[in-house]
Amino acid sequence: MRTPWALWDIKRQTIDRISHRRHDFYGLLRRTELYCGGVFFLLPKTLFRIFSCPASDISKILFPAALHVHFVKRFVRPGLNVIAPFLMTAIFPVSILMTGISLTACSQVSSDYQNGGDSETAAPEYVGLTTCASCHQAEMDAWTGSHHDLAMQAVSESTVLGNFNTSTFVYNQVLTTFFRKDGDYYVNTDGPDGKLNDYKVTYVFGVEPLQQYLIAFPGGRLQALGIAWDTRAESDGGQRWFHLYADEVVNADSPLHWTGPNQNWNYMCADCHSTNLQKNYDVENNRYQTDWSEVNVSCEACHGPASNHVDWALSNERANEGTNARTNKRANEGTGMNSDGTGREITVGQTNGTAGGLSNGLVVQLPKAGAGSVIMNTETGIARLEGRTKSHVLLNTCAPCHSRRSRIAKDFLPGRPLMSSHRPSLLREDLYFADGQVRDEVYVYGSFVQSKMYSAGVVCSDCHDSHSLKLRAQGNALCASCHAPDKFDSSTHTKHKAGTDAAQCVTCHMPERTFMVVDPRRDHSFTVPRPDLARRIFAPDVCTSCHTNQTATWASDRIAEFYGTDRRTSMHFGEALSLARQQAPGAAEMLVRVANDPLYPAIARGTALSLMRGLSSRESPDAISRALSDDDPLVRFGAVTATEYFSDRDRLFLLYPLLSDSILVVRTEAARVLASVRAEFTSAVQRKAIERGAEEYITAERVQEERPEAWMNVALIQSALRRFTDAENSYRRALNLNPKGSAAYVNLADLYRLRMLEPESEQILRDGLARIPGDAAINHALGLSLVRQQRSREALPLLKTAADNAPENPRFIYVYAIAANSTGASEEALAALTTGITSHPNDLDILMSLATINRDIREYETALLYARRLQLLIPGDPNVGSLVLELQVARRQN
Repeated sequence: MRTPWALWDIKRQTIDRISHRRHDFYGLLRRTELYCGGVFFLLPKTLFRIFSCPASDISKILFPAALHVHFVKRFVRPGLNVIAPFLMTAIFPVSILMTGISLTACSQVSSDYQNGGDSETAAPEYVGLTTCASCHQAEMDAWTGSHHDLAMQAVSESTVLGNFNTSTFVYNQVLTTFFRKDGDYYVNTDGPDGKLNDYKVTYVFGVEPLQQYLIAFPGGRLQALGIAWDTRAESDGGQRWFHLYADEVVNADSPLHWTGPNQNWNYMCADCHSTNLQKNYDVENNRYQTDWSEVNVSCEACHGPASNHVDWALSNERANEGTNARTNKRANEGTGMNSDGTGREITVGQTNGTAGGLSNGLVVQLPKAGAGSVIMNTETGIARLEGRTKSHVLLNTCAPCHSRRSRIAKDFLPGRPLMSSHRPSLLREDLYFADGQVRDEVYVYGSFVQSKMYSAGVVCSDCHDSHSLKLRAQGNALCASCHAPDKFDSSTHTKHKAGTDAAQCVTCHMPERTFMVVDPRRDHSFTVPRPDLARRIFAPDVCTSCHTNQTATWASDRIAEFYGTDRRTSMHFGEALSLARQQAPGAAEMLVRVANDPLYPAIARGTALSLMRGLSSRESPDAISRALSDDDPLVRFGAVTATEYFSDRDRLFLLYPLLSDSILVVRTEAARVLASVRAEFTSAVQRKAIERGAEEYITAERVQEERPEAWMNVALIQSALRRFTDAENSYRRALNLNPKGSAAYVNLADLYRLRMLEPESEQILRDGLARIPGDAAINHALGLSLVRQQRSREALPLLKTAADNAPENPRFIYVYAIAANSTGASEEALAALTTGITSHPNDLDILMSLATINRDIREYETALLYARRLQLLIPGDPNVGSLVLELQVARRQN
């Protein structure tokens, strides 16, 4: 929910500053804060911390304060700047008095919010599967044998599916042998030193369509073997050993080797394959003491710790002696009913009308499957859901495991907002195609929240049974529950013969992509085929994936013939993302259109905002400032990242209120971006608030402190806060965890540069090169260090190595070319730039260098060609305009 700043006309103030108007409203606010002791600015944070109010209640309580701010904003004019602080100071006690009326109520609400409706209820504890099954046998029966049940199991005759009868497998010239010894299961394969050794299998991991095997290592680690067993039928190509990275060369030095950190169960897998997992990583000794309540995904993984629920059930039994209370309760639970016999959802802090006002004691009350009515629109053939409260509780229960995300809270409970414990990935280029289709393993969430199903209120359990995980119906019958079969399950719509795979709804609307060699997974964005779009933005086209002998143009024409051309006229967010990824002309304006339009999925809007960091237009600041008060945290998250390159003054003005955001991801990201704001722009209270936010960010990162990237992120914010000694220690921790992590060497060297310690900077980079000699980033950074030391001749080979070894990085190409040109090697510089512009046709630095170097050697025609390309990319830029004019004159004169 929003702070009072949501009522502020940020749009006008942002445009005022960017236009360099003389009326500096930000300065007024800062002076006012100093007069008022910073109380107003810290009010949201203070209320949240002291009274523990949920954000939804804070927004209501703070409305008087919002009116107070609005009053000052409404009546202050440049001529009143002198008296404005006194006006605000005079009015402020009134707003505080009005606010105080609500504090008692807020305190009561916060107690209920934290304790599930009863301040005397003990914190719930995990009771285990057996206890749950004593009342919920039907659910237990459905769950038994499910993928959740079989997510992880101890090794036994019944659980091991692979062939361990002295079978062998060869990968990368390594012979691996699977065998039995003394009743146990072993594998002889290459270890962390590359030598063959025997390893005992302790757990099996997964069941279908493949099974992996976990091996215990020192330090409490379990490592997942890279060779897996294909559990599919032999007729389907299964019943064989295969390597998960069959197309790559993975040896003992590779980060993907089964003994390395990227195949570590404790970090990579355990969270989502066990219940109540406690990782218990000891950072000082680099070891784990991982523990769990259940080895698999059991009842309390989704319903939360159930001790209070058990107490509630027992109290009901005692209160209803002589009746079959347990049977009645089980009947209600089995139909999704709550204790009052209704199907409505009860969330934490609500009551359900029972004696004492208590809910049934569960941490999360999941909505009843199929709740509400499905009302079919006979004209469109598409149903709408009525009588169902739109809720994200179920999605938030599933999403922590069924999403591409990083965990940022040590403890969390199911049903809470995902972004209060996990940082989900936006539509990154390495994970998604520009139109949102799945590129890499993203585990459903990021796809589903793009869909019209999600926006219509469909939840996971509408299609999947929550306990067995099976589909509620097979084939097109599942879709027919909301889409009239006479309209959609017919050749008139599908244009394919009924009963064939091509006529299945999922074939066109949920295309498959195979991961882990044998595991096909369907895209859950439920897209409408758009071959015309796929052709333009280089995304997969579902039509030509089957019609392999045809082109996307053919498919596009056929779609238009069948369904009309209407779908071609509406802009898809993928067009904006594709242009932005290419840094193409018009990208910034299209990103703004996506960000401003609430009809686009929030994850697409957030992604569009995040891409504005490298692109800008006149409308970008306006779009970013408004998005910071959007209701959806995915949008706010993207908007915060977009402000990273704003001026100190603008960042402080826009992001300071978000240090009190109710969502952990948003407020820690705001703290990260604000950490580098220079001290002279902040008051003492603001600086303390930023530092508190930074500490929360560091705590969030250290949830994964066994990972070097976590310490890298910690070091970056410590460096931004100018805590250089702490930052150095954090970089050293990252290097201890991964001595071949080039980014840590480069960043630590940059830290030394900031401290004017250039010899130390050079040395750490040389240490890095000794471990990873061909690394482009280290070569580039060492080259720059030598340039700073006036040793350009030594630097040039290093910069060239960086450009040659990382042609995907235009910055390396540009820097090498500038260095070469500065030493008189213009031909070498132009050769590198000409090669680079082929791969990076819209890179501004490369284009500008090609224009100016060609100008300097009097190749005016060629220079003008590149300058005009620049003009297309950044129209209206005065420097580019001057360059074009200069080149036109030079060409005429020569």
